[in-house]
Amino acid sequence: MWLLIESAAGVTQIKKLLGGATEVAGLMLGAADLAADLGLLGDPRRQVDAARSRILYAAAAEGVPAVVDCPEVQIEAGPQLVKAARDARDWGFTGKSAIHPAQLEAIHGAFRPTEDELQWAEEVLAARDGATRVGETMVDEATKRLARRIARRG
Repeated sequence: MWLLIESAAGVTQIKKLLGGATEVAGLMLGAADLAADLGLLGDPRRQVDAARSRILYAAAAEGVPAVVDCPEVQIEAGPQLVKAARDARDWGFTGKSAIHPAQLEAIHGAFRPTEDELQWAEEVLAARDGATRVGETMVDEATKRLARRIARRG
């Protein structure tokens, strides 16, 4: 089951909605409906970012494997879409929804790890167990979890 979070009630009750439900495979943010529910005028980014954070924290705490960011309303895959998709990836989203097939290639590309990221992940995963050093970075189990996540996307 996937939950679409697109209202203030959904955002504020996310932990209750998840409530240890093991059948929740993913969450998706519906930002346009959320902005309308809140009566936001102009650029709703700050308020939507607050909802993004709450959803990501709740998903991580409850072990929800997939969290998909809201779509961009501009149909063409321009620089704004690429930046929004890359930002969603950097926030920790596992995907970004699309409203038109023209957006798919840009979204897929933004979520694909770069060669540098893949190389870093390989170096971290090859490091010995326990806290160690790879280049100038301290590597521990948390760092290895991130590296495994990057390697899976590659």
